[in-house]
Amino acid sequence: MSAPTDPQLQEDLDAIRRIVLPYDFEAEIRVFSIEPEEIDIGKEIYLLIISQKIDRATWFYMEYELRKHFKGRFVKTYVVKQIDSGLLRIAYDCSVRITECRD
Repeated sequence: MSAPTDPQLQEDLDAIRRIVLPYDFEAEIRVFSIEPEEIDIGKEIYLLIISQKIDRATWFYMEYELRKHFKGRFVKTYVVKQIDSGLLRIAYDCSVRITECRD
């Protein structure tokens, strides 16, 4: 799935990166949609964050910051250390990575 190019969407993705990355600069952030053909975060934001450093307390605060920034939109984040189940694999496969790959 290719990354969306809409300017408003790009601003939203930049805001997500600014909120999440300070908690773990190496996190892989992926945005996904219930309708995988089209990523539309205008009303709902679903994030899959793969991180070794983000613990439960950090996750609650990070989600609070996301909800505060995107007031009026449904925000749901899933933070995992690795993709180890079928459901996570489906979410991963139907998502768009919004962080840059690190070599």
